[in-house]
Amino acid sequence: MLVYKENRAAASKNGVVIFYHGLGVCKEENEKELISFANAGMLAVGVDNYGHGERRYPDFDRRFGVYGTQNFEKELYVAIDHCADEISLIIDDLIANHGVCANKIGVCGISMGAHIAYAAAIRDRRIKAAVPILGTPSWKAFYDKSPALRAAEFFPCAVLSQTGGADEVVPPGPAREFHAELKKYYSVIPEREMYIEFDGAGHQVPEQDWYMLWDNVISWFDKFLICG
Repeated sequence: MLVYKENRAAASKNGVVIFYHGLGVCKEENEKELISFANAGMLAVGVDNYGHGERRYPDFDRRFGVYGTQNFEKELYVAIDHCADEISLIIDDLIANHGVCANKIGVCGISMGAHIAYAAAIRDRRIKAAVPILGTPSWKAFYDKSPALRAAEFFPCAVLSQTGGADEVVPPGPAREFHAELKKYYSVIPEREMYIEFDGAGHQVPEQDWYMLWDNVISWFDKFLICG
């Protein structure tokens, strides 16, 4: 799903944001966010997560029926890992067929999509900016594949993580600790690493906080893709 304002070629040269949605929905769920990227001058690429949307598992409810169980966790991280593995194919296609510049590529995601964004940022070095929202780089079911274990490999990708301080679905602690580790590698360009935690916000971020959060997203990509 490609979203842009007026001229796709111009948007492609400004920057592209590959966007991943949350669990159980599809790329159309975040049309408003994709349009906001387009309005900021970028090309937004909405992707159906593995097993979702147009490629939804026929037995989706069985796989994800009981939140928090061992099977749920395994299925979630299998899908996340598959998505991260696809990132290079998506980028190759965008460069070959849509005029995207290899140094103007960003990735963003919410919740499950944020987990994917963390992994994608280290699976393809062409990603220049990453903004995970309400996600974690520490993976329960596939701990050995956790992006949190590979903090050194993120540099110099510009990483902004935003979490809810009272989020019980995806607790903020691992992302907070991850950014403390990232700082060791970003000391020469500290402006390319940032962690923001919204005090009192749960996994459903209050509207006022969400407006601030999304302004941060657009500003980050404007700085490190369009102007970077």
